[in-house]
Amino acid sequence: MVGEPSLRLWFKDELLKKPFLRQDAIQVMELFEDQESVTKRLKWSGINPGNFYYKSKRRKPSSTSLRTDGGIATNHEIVEEIKNILGIEFLCYDYKPVADELFDRGFIVNHKKVLPVNEGE
Repeated sequence: MVGEPSLRLWFKDELLKKPFLRQDAIQVMELFEDQESVTKRLKWSGINPGNFYYKSKRRKPSSTSLRTDGGIATNHEIVEEIKNILGIEFLCYDYKPVADELFDRGFIVNHKKVLPVNEGE
């Protein structure tokens, strides 16, 4: 049985003999999942606890924005309006003036949302 102390010591000694790879660390975490605590498995596998428990805090980008009249505008509508603004002849706007122009046209859009679209043109 895997949970026996002698087998655990043998397994630990075998892991320390060779260079430790990420696949080995994952294997240790899965192999002793039911027998040992998370802290012991992390110590044996050499995984930093901060990396093991890390959860990304990045939010998903929104797919809609508000209009000044209280309605909702989709990203597709905003992109089309940005293309209309940038399509005017002899007009060279950066992303912040484009955001201001969108507000004048009735869209409430942050300049950070305009930047990726403006760079893609």
